[in-house]
Amino acid sequence: MSTTERDPRQDRPAPQLLGRPAPNVASAVSEALLIDDVPDATAAEVEFALANLRGSIAAMPDVLRAGVGIASRVVGTSLWGASMGRFGRMAAKDRSPYAQRLATAGLPVMAEFTRLSRGLGLAGVYEHRTPAMLEDLR
Repeated sequence: MSTTERDPRQDRPAPQLLGRPAPNVASAVSEALLIDDVPDATAAEVEFALANLRGSIAAMPDVLRAGVGIASRVVGTSLWGASMGRFGRMAAKDRSPYAQRLATAGLPVMAEFTRLSRGLGLAGVYEHRTPAMLEDLR
């Protein structure tokens, strides 16, 4: 390669190794927990909640997002191992026992990641319901 040619690898964006899996793992955990926490949630509410969760993670400051990314690797690996590699392919209803067990594990990283995923998911569901609730009050 001559000095005037540009290396095509330089045109690609830098990989975000820590931030990429976080929304996927958090969405899977949150969706599984929402099945038990809000059994009357509609599919639209769950989708809105998961979009809210992914947006919240993307909006986190870099250091916090990196921490969530590291935690998602630990949690994702644990869930993958516990389910013998099937966690990502399971329906949300089937993932629920694994997520519930993770929430009660008592291990700091896993419990906090579960709490974050559950909290952002619940906030998304109730944020989606707020306009309808306000209309009912009028």
